[in-house]
Amino acid sequence: MWPWEHFSVSYICYSVAVRATRRRPPNAVEGYALLFGALFPDMVDKPASWLFHVFPSGVSVAHSIFVAVPLTMVVLLISRHLDRIEFGTAFGAGYLLHLPQDAVYGTITSGSAPAYRVFLWPIAPKQTSSYGGFLANVRHYFGQYQALLADPRTVWFVLFEFLLLSAALSLWVADGAPGWNMVSKRVPTRWLHR
Repeated sequence: MWPWEHFSVSYICYSVAVRATRRRPPNAVEGYALLFGALFPDMVDKPASWLFHVFPSGVSVAHSIFVAVPLTMVVLLISRHLDRIEFGTAFGAGYLLHLPQDAVYGTITSGSAPAYRVFLWPIAPKQTSSYGGFLANVRHYFGQYQALLADPRTVWFVLFEFLLLSAALSLWVADGAPGWNMVSKRVPTRWLHR
């Protein structure tokens, strides 16, 4: 899955859960922690494989349940100790929601069976073809994504993408755009007036 898809699904799930349990929308800290958690497995495994060739696949160590669950527990314990439990909760939610999203993505895009075995590293390491370095891999996968979006037979996927991103953006705005104030303060105003 692409970063915007991971974050959209994670944000929708987390926001709905927070509103249902705490009766309030997520705050900026939760939004940033959720974003970091939702992208964390790819930020570790993809560069480690595609750039540094440490792992045989861009889906390995950080995508493993044997790493994700204990690491999430450690982050929760540390955030609780620091009295910032919302950070640990949001990070853990984003991280743990990343794995099933990757498992079913092939089912959504091509009708293949869910790929749960890849999350059992090192018991069942995934071997994938390499398309060169980091940028070559990004180009390859983005090319596949563009072809999927351009294929008239997959208009349903384009609709799915549109609805997913629209739902996440609408919910984020309804939540008060948590985190936007921090970002907008750092953007030079001269860029906004061009």
